[in-house]
Amino acid sequence: MVKLATIRNGTRDGRLIMVNHQGTHFEYVPETIATTMQNLLDNWKEKYPQLEQIYKEKSNDFKLPLDNEDIAAPLPRAYEWIDGSAYINHIVLVRKARNSEPPETLKTDPLVYQGGSGTFLGPKDVIEHFSEDFGIDFEGEVAVIVDDVPMGTKKEDAYKYIRLVMICNDVSLRNLIPNELAKQFGFFVSKPSTAFSPLAVTLDELGEYWKEGRLHLDLHSYLNGKKFGDPNAGPEMFFSFYDLIQHVCQTRSLTAGTIIGSGTVSNEDRTRGSSCIAEKRMIEKIETGTFTTPFMKFGDEIELEMFDPRDNSSIFGKIKQQVKQRK
Repeated sequence: MVKLATIRNGTRDGRLIMVNHQGTHFEYVPETIATTMQNLLDNWKEKYPQLEQIYKEKSNDFKLPLDNEDIAAPLPRAYEWIDGSAYINHIVLVRKARNSEPPETLKTDPLVYQGGSGTFLGPKDVIEHFSEDFGIDFEGEVAVIVDDVPMGTKKEDAYKYIRLVMICNDVSLRNLIPNELAKQFGFFVSKPSTAFSPLAVTLDELGEYWKEGRLHLDLHSYLNGKKFGDPNAGPEMFFSFYDLIQHVCQTRSLTAGTIIGSGTVSNEDRTRGSSCIAEKRMIEKIETGTFTTPFMKFGDEIELEMFDPRDNSSIFGKIKQQVKQRK
């Protein structure tokens, strides 16, 4: 049961730290174990048991106060970032918003794309763009970091390779997506850098809330301080992380440090709100005939967080980002 983070130290990959359960204090992971997250992942089977033992013995006595201003994404850069879209409700609503039909294979073949993974944002880094006309949107998701995964891995064995879990803000530029997808070559300019939670946690830290490759907890989002949504990430994740791993490993292996996203967390129950603006706008269109909620403006702020019902602690820490204009 370990919580890990990466503190900025002037290098590209930062310095690996271990954080107490409450997310308030930390200690550096010993250099003899690993100095970076990628280093730990590359040697997980050998080094993680040593780290876990230290964490069990000392995590209640960590002394260094955690300042989230200094925290990068747990993996500041990764070999691969593979994002799924595993929530049927979200797919249907967002496709309607851009006048596009869901694929015929909606419930048989997972949707995934490969995003940029070289410049991940930290949990408090600004979301910088040149124009509000891009249609700046947040997307609240769950993500996992895997170990080396062999080609041909089946969903029944996929659990063996998940090492850590996070939440993320997969920023989308909605007004750039339709023209880009019309070229039939996938996302690129419409999918800028993704931000990740301060903390990445091992599966056993999640206890009973991790079931069958899904995280059964509410993802809370606040836009400009007002509650936007709290859908549960578990029951309506049609394709589990195990399904997604099986899908992407049909023709290739994955290397340690690959990140896989769930897609935007979404529930059919309208009282649970949404985890992105595009979804809320489509609900408004269906119910009232018009879009009401605008996409994000410069100065807007988004917060994403998940809480442990056992003690109300913040499991992954908070993502809190402001949109600013790039000059």
